[in-house]
Amino acid sequence: MSEPILVLSSQIKGILEIRRITIEELANKSQVPIVYISDWIIGAIPHNLLLVKKLALYLEISMDQLCFGRETYHSTFKSQIDTIPQHFSKS
Repeated sequence: MSEPILVLSSQIKGILEIRRITIEELANKSQVPIVYISDWIIGAIPHNLLLVKKLALYLEISMDQLCFGRETYHSTFKSQIDTIPQHFSKS
């Protein structure tokens, strides 16, 4: 297994671009102080995992996806369940 690479900075930059929001908007809506988000964007290693979790929850992605750019087993499994044909699910 390869060593994980922290891609938090590029993930946040990409999210800002895709969602067309500013750092200020992201900070206000996620309730994560802008100083932390700004530091993470310039490459600082996050030391407060609770704030990273708070940001991930707001963005509706896993911490693994936010920090390392990969999906967790849970999100992969959920996407597979979402594709089960309706006739297999309970009404």
